[in-house]
Amino acid sequence: MTSRARVAFAVVVAAAALSPVPALAQSFGVRLERGEVGVDGRGRLQSQEQGPLNTSSNYQQWLRVPISGFLLHPRVIRYTFAVRPLFGQSLASSADQGTRSSSLGLDGSASFFQGRRLSVTLQGTQSSGRSSGDFSTETTFDNTDLTGILFVRSRYFPTTVTYSNRSIADRWESAFAALPIERDQRATRFRAETRNRKLTTIFEQTSYRELRGTSDHDATSAQARHRLTWGKGSSLVSVFNHYDRRGASAITRSSWSERVTILHTEAVSTGLAFARQGWSRETIEGRNLSYEAATRYMPSLDATASIAVSGQRFESETGGGLSRLRIAPSGRYAFDVGSVAISTSATVGTERLSRTLPSDALIDVIEEPHRIDASRVFALDQIRIEPESIEVWNESRTLILEREIDYRVIVTGPVVEIQVLPGGRVGEGETVLVNYRYRSLAAEDVGLLYVNYETSARYSGVTLRHGRRQRSRDVSGPSGALDDPNDVDLWFGVSLVRRTRLGALSVDLTRRTRDASEIDYTSDEVRLGLVLRPVGKITGRVRATTSSTNADGLNTRNSSAGVSVSWPASRSLRISGGLDGWVWERDEQEAETFLSANFMMTWQFGDVNAVIGLDQVRRANGTSLSESRWSVRLVRRF
Repeated sequence: MTSRARVAFAVVVAAAALSPVPALAQSFGVRLERGEVGVDGRGRLQSQEQGPLNTSSNYQQWLRVPISGFLLHPRVIRYTFAVRPLFGQSLASSADQGTRSSSLGLDGSASFFQGRRLSVTLQGTQSSGRSSGDFSTETTFDNTDLTGILFVRSRYFPTTVTYSNRSIADRWESAFAALPIERDQRATRFRAETRNRKLTTIFEQTSYRELRGTSDHDATSAQARHRLTWGKGSSLVSVFNHYDRRGASAITRSSWSERVTILHTEAVSTGLAFARQGWSRETIEGRNLSYEAATRYMPSLDATASIAVSGQRFESETGGGLSRLRIAPSGRYAFDVGSVAISTSATVGTERLSRTLPSDALIDVIEEPHRIDASRVFALDQIRIEPESIEVWNESRTLILEREIDYRVIVTGPVVEIQVLPGGRVGEGETVLVNYRYRSLAAEDVGLLYVNYETSARYSGVTLRHGRRQRSRDVSGPSGALDDPNDVDLWFGVSLVRRTRLGALSVDLTRRTRDASEIDYTSDEVRLGLVLRPVGKITGRVRATTSSTNADGLNTRNSSAGVSVSWPASRSLRISGGLDGWVWERDEQEAETFLSANFMMTWQFGDVNAVIGLDQVRRANGTSLSESRWSVRLVRRF
């Protein structure tokens, strides 16, 4: 336990120890709160074609007994203290003996001068124990989480200061991983925030360290943000960021940006933005400067017209750079024709790009964001990418994902896609950050003229969508003229939302084509969703997605489907289950399939809460892999 954690727990323990003294009967209070006792068990059975049958199980039981009270006065010091003894064990068919663990957990919190102009809250959690297992191994662990919060209540400048220190050691296992992933994390966070009606100032600093074999690293990040508002909507926002990561995938990055928005009238506004960023990664360093100026006219919610001028200048220490200047007027208008609602938007712009990088120079892309949809596949923004340079992180930048465990890299001609694998540590709806390198083209000047438009029409639950993005390029330089100077991206879609006797039905069909000098791409996607009407108390949901892609003659198909059902049998009993399937296939390759079924029953009677769950997973790709999982949880409060 750290020294700060010891101080926090000492305060809580001292308050609890002093409370029973009879002489202080009018200056203290103590009360035994409701505690709980629980049992949690889970197991896994895994079989592989022409391989052994592997089983594993985990079991733990715990007890939590809390007390609370006050010292001197309820508004002076209030405290809560809880003891959590824990015992657990795990068994596996591949081990000579099971693993047993025991720990003692302590939870404490204390608040000083609660509700006053100046108040402090301390919260701490400590868990220490030991586990022993196969091959005479023995592990000790010590997890600590300490948070201190200072509140300064002021009419003009209310301020909150937070400090937290967290130490975590965990072990992650996957049915698809040959070895478990063990991590040792340390995180410290400081945050100060002042906020009122016109002014917001935030400073935050985080230090993070992770020890995991060859991926050991530590990082420090800091951010200062200041926002000033005036009038009826004008504002000035200043942001400074610094990030320094040492160890595996080392990188240093800092940026400073200013953005001002001036609201002249209710319909006319002007925005100015400036940002400067510098970064270094291994032996490559670079600087990036960007700016933007825009004026918007918005006479109504259904009509908007704007013009924007933006520029960028990138410089690399390896020589050369890249500059871009863009001018783009745009407009949006929505109107009704009878019962048909029509919306259309268009942008016509010109851009000048000057590239002075040496031929085939490597350019780093840092933290390109992508949101995972139902298809679990997304394409990276650039082409001519080096696949071995790809790194995928979670959105909080605290976890680097494992290739062939969490994701797979798919190379189709000049296009590189990331396929998120079922059973990994990220899933649908989450955002990931991707780092990679790509090779630039030879030095050249490029003039671009582009026209983008998109329109939609909606009538009685049916929506038609159509869009086109076309860029005409004028290239001069050592690379010569392009065979095909046009880049055309065309898409068309139709969606239907309708209520039927079965329930709410949604259908979406989308076709996208792209014709460019570097790629010929066609994609078709169909989505189907059905929310079933309740039959008695039973509710259900059905979904299906299928997509096919043809890129330079190589076909890829991706399909998924799922159904889920929920039945509240009574006030205390709920039963739910589901079935999901996923298929990915490519020309001249064997199709990969993934099937899963789940069942869960939740029962609550009085203070007893029981959860029973069962999962069946099957994955096949050449050799089949089948897995069954079960879990039971019982909790009794007293």
